[in-house]
Amino acid sequence: MKHLERSQCCYGCTKTFTTLHGIILHLETDTCPSGLNLLHVNHAAAECYQWRQFVDDFYRDDMLAYRPLKRTYDEDNQQVLPYRCPTCATGFRQLSGLVQHVFSRACGQTMDGGILTLSAAMVPALLRAPAPILVRQWQAIYDRGKTMAPPLALAAGCNFGYLAYYHYVDHYTTFALSSRTTVTVQAATYRWAWYLLAATAATAVVPYTLVVMTAVNGRLQDMAKVATLSSSDDEKEMYIGAKGLVDEWASLNFFRGLLPVSAAVVAAWAMFS
Repeated sequence: MKHLERSQCCYGCTKTFTTLHGIILHLETDTCPSGLNLLHVNHAAAECYQWRQFVDDFYRDDMLAYRPLKRTYDEDNQQVLPYRCPTCATGFRQLSGLVQHVFSRACGQTMDGGILTLSAAMVPALLRAPAPILVRQWQAIYDRGKTMAPPLALAAGCNFGYLAYYHYVDHYTTFALSSRTTVTVQAATYRWAWYLLAATAATAVVPYTLVVMTAVNGRLQDMAKVATLSSSDDEKEMYIGAKGLVDEWASLNFFRGLLPVSAAVVAAWAMFS
């Protein structure tokens, strides 16, 4: 048995955790000295520009208004589940439960949805942290992502590439006109081309990261290397653009997350066309 390293920093204090959902639960249970609590977590989730992916519309106005959902709706013996999984539609009382569900891989919601989840759910919470904690927390997420995403992209690309090759070979049919004469004709299908496009989209995550996101990643990594919790004027100037950079990274990451999603859509089209 191996204990996980406490590498995740709280968004509001210096306490560290082994998992992201542990941090969110720490805030939701009102144990963070910063004063952040369940109402702030709900408000941040409802404010997210992609809230429709994981927040129930019925509760959103109350979440934006910092209203306690349990106190408001439990009087009617109504089960309060303001969060839902984008893949399996399972409901959750708190954001920490949803994040734990995603990272447990209890359903198909993993890191292609996970790439989008970073931009949709995690970054809005990160942006509430002081800049030094913000960049260190971003670095921890980045380090985990760079070890997971490339192998997954390569595996998906290889699978779609094999399907493209298989259907390309099957694209040509050989007929025997006689014992000495054969003719090869082209079948009227281009399914192989769709699978090739899916393979390209799936593996494009890596070049997209290297070409489009390297500059932002590099600047955030430089900040994370020297991040401290002191409040000197030099460090305040250094971190003045940290939140803007993380917000920019979230936008770029969102479009990166669309690549594996588009690969899946194209492959599904090829399968059923």
